[in-house]
Amino acid sequence: MMRFTIPAFLAVVIFLSAAHAGEKFECLHCYAGKTTLMHESKDLAPVVTYSLDGLIMSKSENKFLDNASTHCTGLWRGIISTPAVKIINYCVTVDPDGDMLIWGSPEAGGLANQDLLEGTGKYKGIKGNLMSEVTGRAKRPVKPGTFQQCRLFKGEFELPPK
Repeated sequence: MMRFTIPAFLAVVIFLSAAHAGEKFECLHCYAGKTTLMHESKDLAPVVTYSLDGLIMSKSENKFLDNASTHCTGLWRGIISTPAVKIINYCVTVDPDGDMLIWGSPEAGGLANQDLLEGTGKYKGIKGNLMSEVTGRAKRPVKPGTFQQCRLFKGEFELPPK
């Protein structure tokens, strides 16, 4: 009797672990934005604010955030292509149903790792994070002080039971 109980127990533990694991997603976020240099001192690290608008296209079967629009704003201090740069960023995403999701990096760090912070509708109570990497960037912006690029997001999210 005991040899059937242990495998059954292990099966339940594995099932519950999988049930509580977050759902994975992969998206492409393309956007254009504008930067503003806060000072012109050569003696200080640059401090730059930015604002961008974009679109997310899901690459996942679950279609997480597919065709959602985004508005992000933030600031960075330092040289953007160096490890010492400090970035604070928040984004609001609105999906085709009108549900909103706020995500970003509220602590000074980089844009590579961001948290899914809160949402409305289907995203209410969401927990998760995403890692991102730049997959394309305009080498010559349309206008000075602007940028256009795409990032690949890979992450995991969990929603509370309904």
